[in-house]
Amino acid sequence: MNDLTKSPVRNSNTAQAQRQRLKKQIREHGSCTTIYAREVLHIQSPAPRIMELKNIENMNIDKIMVLDVTAQGTWHKVANYFVVANDE
Repeated sequence: MNDLTKSPVRNSNTAQAQRQRLKKQIREHGSCTTIYAREVLHIQSPAPRIMELKNIENMNIDKIMVLDVTAQGTWHKVANYFVVANDE
């Protein structure tokens, strides 16, 4: 079936929905890698969603580059995004 209008999750991949999934992951689990965002959260381009979280929701997010493995067993150097604590 190629009719996306019949998909039960047709609205779940809006930029806003992707930002919410990414924000929830980072807040509840401390971080999120590019691979996790793509494979589990279904966000194919997490970097723009991170930029939007920074600019729209004023989240203080940083990243470190890490080695991570895909579900297929291939290793990649990817971003691991995390919230930076405020110095208040």
